[in-house]
Amino acid sequence: MKKIFSGGVLLLAISCGLLLASCDPTSSSSLPDGTSNTSTESSSESHIYDGYTITPLNEATSIALEAGESGTVEKYYVYGVIESIDNTKYGNLTIKDDTGSLYIYGLYSEDGSTRYDAMSVKPQVGDEVVLYGSLMNFNGKAEMKDAWLMEHKEEEVPAPTYEKYSIKEARALEDGEGVILEGYVAAIRLGGGYSPAGFILVDEQSSIYVFTSDAANVKVGNKVTIQGVKDYWILEDEVSSAEKYDYKGANQIGDATVTKNDNVIHELPMDWVEEISVKDLLATPVTEDITSLVYKVNAQINRVEGTGFINYFIDDFDGTGSYIYTNNNGNDLEDDLLAYDGKLCTLYVTPLNAKCDTSGTLYRFMLVDILDDAYTMPDKEIPEFVYSHYVADQFDEVYASDPALELVTSVDNDVLNFKGATISYSSSDNTIFSIKEEEGKTILHWEEKTGEVTLTIKVTYKEYEVSKTMKIKGQSPDDIETQTIAEVIAGDYGETYTVRGIAAGSYPHSNNKGFMLVDETGVLAIITTDTVMASLAQGNEVILRGEKYAFGEEGETKGTICLRNAELVHNLYGEHEYSTASLKTATVEELYNLPITEDHSFELYETTAVIKFDRQPYYVNIGIESEDGESSIRLYTNNGEANYGWLEPLAGKPVTLHLVPINWNTKNYYTFACIMASDGTTTLYNETTFGR
Repeated sequence: MKKIFSGGVLLLAISCGLLLASCDPTSSSSLPDGTSNTSTESSSESHIYDGYTITPLNEATSIALEAGESGTVEKYYVYGVIESIDNTKYGNLTIKDDTGSLYIYGLYSEDGSTRYDAMSVKPQVGDEVVLYGSLMNFNGKAEMKDAWLMEHKEEEVPAPTYEKYSIKEARALEDGEGVILEGYVAAIRLGGGYSPAGFILVDEQSSIYVFTSDAANVKVGNKVTIQGVKDYWILEDEVSSAEKYDYKGANQIGDATVTKNDNVIHELPMDWVEEISVKDLLATPVTEDITSLVYKVNAQINRVEGTGFINYFIDDFDGTGSYIYTNNNGNDLEDDLLAYDGKLCTLYVTPLNAKCDTSGTLYRFMLVDILDDAYTMPDKEIPEFVYSHYVADQFDEVYASDPALELVTSVDNDVLNFKGATISYSSSDNTIFSIKEEEGKTILHWEEKTGEVTLTIKVTYKEYEVSKTMKIKGQSPDDIETQTIAEVIAGDYGETYTVRGIAAGSYPHSNNKGFMLVDETGVLAIITTDTVMASLAQGNEVILRGEKYAFGEEGETKGTICLRNAELVHNLYGEHEYSTASLKTATVEELYNLPITEDHSFELYETTAVIKFDRQPYYVNIGIESEDGESSIRLYTNNGEANYGWLEPLAGKPVTLHLVPINWNTKNYYTFACIMASDGTTTLYNETTFGR
């Protein structure tokens, strides 16, 4: 269960007249180095920092800043409340007391043997901690590195009051509300070690996942009463990405106990369950809060064996699908599902939670029940299926350039075992959108005339036919209000901007996908999804909409200005040369000396240099060097060969390069993204992330 942050612990300490550096004079403790620690002040109230000589965080900050990057030889004890957790693998976090705050770079157990991610009980936001470690100055920032967790006290959260709700009512409650629910066990999920970890609870209107160790004491069909706390669960590693997509988490009841079980096997009340295609289910935005709702689908179960794991997929009949969530590498699904591999089934399924990363979101399924394992689609339903799964998604609502779109005219489907479904198209106004036969293909063209047309689409299979209409619109890109990159740079952070420019080249980044957009006024890093990148090519003219953000900026150190969560408004296509109107010329030495206190991440530079590949056993660094060998700078890379292997043909000789200064990680210097390299005969562009 998530905890609600409270500063009450610190306020209590202050109100009692306690100093954070004070300790009980009658108590002593042995420090990890073997010395004895005796406190200097008394207190009638016990605190987790009693027995330690605590350095207040403002003093710890001063010590760290004076220590430099090598850090202190001496180690210090600090106390605070966890304010935020930035990395759930290493335990990078910020603590706060009444004097200030301190960044902790890495958290380990009290003997330094167990890292944060492997701790059985992990400190969370709001918890009190006493930490022990050396202090250091990392690029002007005070840190405690590789701290040992000496004491830990979980935040005291008031016990919830429990009220009775229907499942539908409970789903709409906020995090932390206590609930009493009555319903039927519809399916049981196994956690790690094959132990029952929870179950789907249904009533006459809805369903929800119940996370409880009592799942071992129930059977499918039992009528039960449970008591628990409404929760939205997100996998720790996916929290930051979930925020990006406004995904609240998996709708569930946590900390639950089964208070009553009739131990009778009942028929489940499932008349309310909506029937939907897997394709449409997966297309439902994560903002609609559908996790743990049961749906009825017709789908194919597919077993895919990997190295050390097995995935079972629930796939629509066009191949669209997702995998069943497992904590046991899929082995917990084998007994129940192996016999259904490759079969067409009618199922009850729930999107249990959503995977969130930089490429987007994807629901993970939990199988509730298999109703039929010999599904056959009737011939009369095939035209509708072809339209919804192969035809409708071809079109955009608005076009601002000629898509020259090749239309699907025939569909075969080996899964459903049909061949020869045909599709025909007509336009209500061929002067706006025309449909032409070209070299045996049916092509949709926009004739660069503003207006709206109705497309009529007919799908035929055997004697069955469906006719559909849809409206599409032609719009001049000049009618779309956009801002220049210079206007974005001058604008406010957090605001949404619409920009138009040329997709100039890819950039490398560990966690994000995107490219550099160039117009006449500058260059701007675009952070977007795999889906958008798959639809683009280097040189396309595009219109995008996204949020201005400073990636990695901290204090006087400048990061990289970008447009994040960027949506593609229009791809105007083409193989355009990007504008060089804003291009600046600089030597390698001048680029090396760009002040990190000034923002240069929206500037496009041209320089002449020699490309150098530094190949080591486990990594490759790529840099550029001045012709005289006196100056060099590094190209940012998270995977050397994958990021910059395209430069290999031009390595070792003077070439002209187009570079963008970047600072994703709050360093005290700029590294660079290279988007173009030319020796006068061969010109290469960074296309590494386009079309993926």
